Amino acid sequence: MTTPNYRIIKCIGGSIITSDERLSKLFEEMPILKMILIGHDNMKINNDKELTFHKDLNINYKDFTKLLMCSIGICEIPNDPNEQNKIITMANVLGGCSSLEEKIKLKQLKKNVDKELKIFSMKRQEAISPVTDIHNLFEWISIGPQYCYQNISNSDELHSKGFQYISSQQQVNHTGVVIHHFRRPRT
Repeated sequence: MTTPNYRIIKCIGGSIITSDERLSKLFEEMPILKMILIGHDNMKINNDKELTFHKDLNINYKDFTKLLMCSIGICEIPNDPNEQNKIITMANVLGGCSSLEEKIKLKQLKKNVDKELKIFSMKRQEAISPVTDIHNLFEWISIGPQYCYQNISNSDELHSKGFQYISSQQQVNHTGVVIHHFRRPRT
């Protein structure tokens, strides 16, 4: 068994020790980064164990660690948009990382879909009668008026067609007289 080779990457505020294997994965994602730290293949290659970012790049070791871990899939993209922006900005300074940007876009898309589903669920819960279905989410059948103690004559037939009983609404000035509401999602 061979022991992995490690490199030290000096950044502002500290250093990162990482394996050559992880660094190679990062270089696959960010080829410009390889040129920044090691050099182009046609140039003299820096094979030193210690690599240093130029101070003008302003690469902080904590943020670079997050970039490294997120881009090679060791950790999740942070939920905080400010943290995401830091990582993307740093990736752009270092030549870009399309897979990282794609991961952040997918995370944002999922967040937007979850938000839309939550809104849809709320709209769905609000629709308890044809009048309150302001987003026109359902087909409605209303039965009545009839006295509230009477059985609903064709409810079994409505259930077989996918309608659900949702509510009954008492009629104004008619004690005990209601209209029953059934709904099913629009197709």
